[in-house]
Amino acid sequence: MSATTIELVPVKLRLNDPAAFRKVVMGLHSHASDPVLLHRQIVEGACQLLHANNAALFRFDVGTGRITAAHVHATDLPAEPLSPDLDLRDGAVGRVVASGVPVAHTDIAADGDYYPVFQGAGSELAVAVMFGRRVLGAVVVASPEANAFTQQYVEVLGMFADQAAIALEHAGRFANAKAEAGGWEELFRNFKDGMLVCDAGLKIQRVNGGFLKMFNRSVAQLQNCSAADVFYRLSIFGSQEDFWDVLERHGRHELKFRTPSGRRGFQFTGSRVTMRGEPAYLLVLRETTQQDELQDRINRAEKLASVNNVVSKIAHQLNNRLQSVVGLAQVCEQKQGGTSITAEVRHIEEQSRRSADLVKSMMLHTQKVVPEFSELSANDLVRAVADEWRAASLREGVRFQVELPPAPVGVLADRCQMQEVLGHLLTYAQQTLLAEPPAHDPLLRVTLGETDGRVLLVIGHNGFGLPPRSLDRIFEPNFDAPKDSPDTGLELHLCREAVKANGGSLHAEGQERMGLRFILDLPAHRPSAAALVTIEVAKVSTLSGLRVLVVDDDPVISGLMREVLSTDGVLVEAVTDAREGLRLAQEKEFDVVLSDMKMPGMNGREFYAELRKAHPELASRVIFTTGDLPSQEPASDGEAPQFLLKPFNFEQLRQAIAARLGEPLTAA
Repeated sequence: MSATTIELVPVKLRLNDPAAFRKVVMGLHSHASDPVLLHRQIVEGACQLLHANNAALFRFDVGTGRITAAHVHATDLPAEPLSPDLDLRDGAVGRVVASGVPVAHTDIAADGDYYPVFQGAGSELAVAVMFGRRVLGAVVVASPEANAFTQQYVEVLGMFADQAAIALEHAGRFANAKAEAGGWEELFRNFKDGMLVCDAGLKIQRVNGGFLKMFNRSVAQLQNCSAADVFYRLSIFGSQEDFWDVLERHGRHELKFRTPSGRRGFQFTGSRVTMRGEPAYLLVLRETTQQDELQDRINRAEKLASVNNVVSKIAHQLNNRLQSVVGLAQVCEQKQGGTSITAEVRHIEEQSRRSADLVKSMMLHTQKVVPEFSELSANDLVRAVADEWRAASLREGVRFQVELPPAPVGVLADRCQMQEVLGHLLTYAQQTLLAEPPAHDPLLRVTLGETDGRVLLVIGHNGFGLPPRSLDRIFEPNFDAPKDSPDTGLELHLCREAVKANGGSLHAEGQERMGLRFILDLPAHRPSAAALVTIEVAKVSTLSGLRVLVVDDDPVISGLMREVLSTDGVLVEAVTDAREGLRLAQEKEFDVVLSDMKMPGMNGREFYAELRKAHPELASRVIFTTGDLPSQEPASDGEAPQFLLKPFNFEQLRQAIAARLGEPLTAA
């Protein structure tokens, strides 16, 4: 609410003067763009037309039901009304707003029940400001004298209030349109996606910065051009004539598509709208390339998850068979020691071990691999992988160079995982080298060294390399592989994860056109004294006299474990059914329990749960054997499970039993 005490210059107007009335009304409509000035003009116009010195405009809020003074002009009465805020039906103004009927009181002093708007007023006249049937407020004029207003004043103020209502309605619409236009302009400027406004003929009238930036164009290149032609020239979605036809017929259409090259994805929405009273079309183009790639990765992950179950079952079955082969080969070697077939038996055992490594490598792509740490010679590890690669590199015309330190370099890592990592790094390095080879003498180099307690393995080439921004991104899942690469886009990501799991790091170095290098960093490891004791010396050990229960549904595997452990003086009970194992545990005492994880009927975890209930003292002496990758979830009692991965040799079996008892093997 605003108030003023500016004295008006007296203007002698006849109440029936049409020219004066038109002049005042024109003043109202000239201020429709400014509500504050319009409110003042309404009050001052009422004073001029009725020769009054005091007037006020009240506005009615339909939402709250409150009536508030918007502007007051007073010369010979107090400038503030008695109640600037009223409820509906309060006083003369409240009654006028509620009923729409004018209220004129000619002698307020004689009426003790009347509630005036102006303190000290002798007479008041209040008229509703109505647009159609909607009440917008009320205009009140007052005089300190009684009998100041006649019926003619009521008629003139009523006509003026009608014109004031029209001006107020226009002002409200103008304010709404201005706010809407302001919001639209802000949206148009700040909208990150592409936005175009077209006329009724689908010719481009306005383009926002998002679209210009998306396709590196200027407004001048697009304005007044056909939207269909522009989209065709920019190779956004070819012709797609159906889109424009459907949009014109139905007023709205949406389309998801990829560019003809297939590299970028978009969502395109068109809607018929009205702008400034004219029909128009609003087109919104949103690039969905990253969103589509993310969804594609999710779909791939879901497929991998379903493949994981199949691979897990196959791996378990293969490793069970390989366990039988490895076990039989070892038993045969022990029985035929020193004979001519010993070398052949060892060859069978070695090939079985390599087959098991291939199975484990296959599972690297479907499960998070848990490292099986062992003391390794990094020299031997690199030499074994390099021997397989040398011939392949020569066939491709690539010179292959390996530089190893003269003294052995030790690491504590998973042998299979490290071989797999080295193989994939060599594959990627050679593929990038062949994709953009140097002018002459393409070279693939492997260098091994030890510095400050760290083992550094560098695999690199002298090709063109990668730009710096891509050096770390090549480890992201589904990053672009070299052209014609058979890789799935996951190999380098899985390599880095495997190296991290083994306590190391993996990164890439190089510059565009200056080669590429992978640096694999692992902690150096010095072999412990116990590791130098051969299993033959340790065979006569603390295992003698132990009582061991073996539960495995494969009779060949359980039979082999019983035969080998019996030669060490171990008392072995072997069964092929988990429930039979529970019965034996109830009848006899055992120091260690060896249980397969996947068995028909009752599996290893179910067997463990039942065993722990009946014999809690055995819970910490259970060793699970499995042909699958072990779960890292702890047992229900919080005890970390111990796993022995198939195929294992009998040396590993003995060490696992001793470790579970907390008594490492010792020489006799």
